[in-house]
Formats: sequence, structure tokens, C-alpha cells
Amino acid sequence: MTRLNVFNINLPTELNPPGSETILKISTKYLEGLKDVESTKAYIISEIKNVKTHVVIGLHGMGGIGKTTLMQEINNEFEKDPHKRFTFVIMAIVSDSPNIKKLQNQIGERVGLNIQNIESETVRASRLLKRLKNESIVIILDDIWNAHDLSTIGIPRGNGENKCCKIVLTTRNEDVCKQMNADPIIHMACLNHNQA
Repeated sequence: MTRLNVFNINLPTELNPPGSETILKISTKYLEGLKDVESTKAYIISEIKNVKTHVVIGLHGMGGIGKTTLMQEINNEFEKDPHKRFTFVIMAIVSDSPNIKKLQNQIGERVGLNIQNIESETVRASRLLKRLKNESIVIILDDIWNAHDLSTIGIPRGNGENKCCKIVLTTRNEDVCKQMNADPIIHMACLNHNQA
């Protein structure tokens, strides 16, 4: 992997001009009509919209089962939300060896926060927390392999920092959901023979 040299220039960190899209529609290969998948989708969306639901919603299941495709479809569903409950819906892939700065940049860019010239992950996380804590946001973190402390990334938790940020995570490992205090934890099962 090529490492880029980043020069830390002390430019002011400021919001980009207004106009950031609430939702970036993602091209997906989602197949409608699969009963089990549709019911999982409906359940996750209802939990995201439910103000009483815990901050982190976990979805786990074996690799290749369609978790990413389902999350892409859920991301796109919020474009149709007539109530516009959330200021932003953001989907980011974490993977087995996450690049925290890239993840921070991706989230920051979506909410109009320019943190690319800040070298310190801690300072970047602090700026993100400050920016996100007053927003109603859905953040979908796809393909998490290990538990992460979301506040070190800059994502607010429901421990007084923010009650409006909903995080949906997908993982192959149910223990990751438990370690990240997901509630509810949803198991995505394999399709039955007829649906497959």
C-alpha cells in the first residue's frame, strides 16, 4: 500500500458551503420480494425511526449473505421518507483493516466538515463529535470485523453526547454487535431454498 505524505498546514477547519446531499443514493442489486429479506429491511427501518430504540442497531450474518446490499437499499429508502427525520444518512465501509482517517474524512465530507488537513485522529474525532452531536443522523457502518469505540472515530453515542444519531452496523460476528452494545441485534439468515 502506498503511503501519502500529508503536510499539516494550519488552515481553518470550516464547514463547506450548504447543499450537501441528505442521502447519496447507492446503486444496488437488491431484489425485492424476498419475504425474509423484506421483513428484515422493514424491521431495521422501523428501529431506526423509533425514538425509543437504542443508538446502535446490529445486523450479523455470514459473509456473502447480502448484508451490504440490504444496507444499500435501506440507505436509499430514506430518500423516500416524507418526514425527512434525518439530516443525513451516511453509509461507510469499515472492513477488516479500517483506515480511521479515511472513515473520518468520508463522514466529515458528507456533513460539510473539512478535516482533511488535520493530521491528528483525536483532533479530527473531536471536530466530528462537535459537528454531529446536534444533528439527527443515520450512520451505516458496513463490514465491521472488530469492535470499535465510536467516539474515537468521532461518532456520538447516546450517553449524553447525542440521542439523535442512529448507528447501524453490519458484521459477520454477533460478538462484535454485543461488544458495541447494539440493541437490537438482528441475525440475517440464509435464504431458504425457494428464495435462493
